[in-house]
Amino acid sequence: MDAPYVGQEKAKARAVYASDRNALDPEERLRWSIAACRHIADLVERERLRVIMAYVSFRSELDLSTLMQWCWQKDAQVIVPKSIVEGRSMTLHRLDSFAQLRAGAYGILEPDPNLAPSLEEDVVPELVLVPGLAFDRNGGRLGYGGGYYDRFWQRMSDSNERSGKQTLWLGASFEAQIRDEVPGEEHDLRLDGVVTEAAIYWRAAPHR
Repeated sequence: MDAPYVGQEKAKARAVYASDRNALDPEERLRWSIAACRHIADLVERERLRVIMAYVSFRSELDLSTLMQWCWQKDAQVIVPKSIVEGRSMTLHRLDSFAQLRAGAYGILEPDPNLAPSLEEDVVPELVLVPGLAFDRNGGRLGYGGGYYDRFWQRMSDSNERSGKQTLWLGASFEAQIRDEVPGEEHDLRLDGVVTEAAIYWRAAPHR
């Protein structure tokens, strides 16, 4: 499938999937978010992961705040990205409190560099939780079109190769966002799995 066609397909799908997610009941979204965070916490504890990269939810995204609070209680390191509009890249920041957040690019709450300085580029999270508009169970994700996570994924892949470390990539999604297949291109981020309020769905046979 040629790139222009996929691009048009993605644009149409984004509008539909954003509307669908926004239509979900806010109270249900909160309940489902807490349930999804429990699944992630179980994984973190079982695999003894200590460096978790999360995102601060915006609008109707699955909310990871209860997971962040749980990590702080367990002395696990929480890393949150800050978007750099020039170059559409991200810097990583250790977050120790929600008080370190300020409105940043696109109105999204992000780490204030004065309160949470950026980390060195060789920092490699053990788990990265990724937001999106729709996901499938084959590692596919439909994001927002900026390419921030796609570029970060490539950067982390290079870092993993140099360091010999492994990063686990999970989409964070409501069950209602799961589709049979989402449109994608070769350069798009491919997830290891997706977590919802119901379960963690792995791309291949469950390995964790």
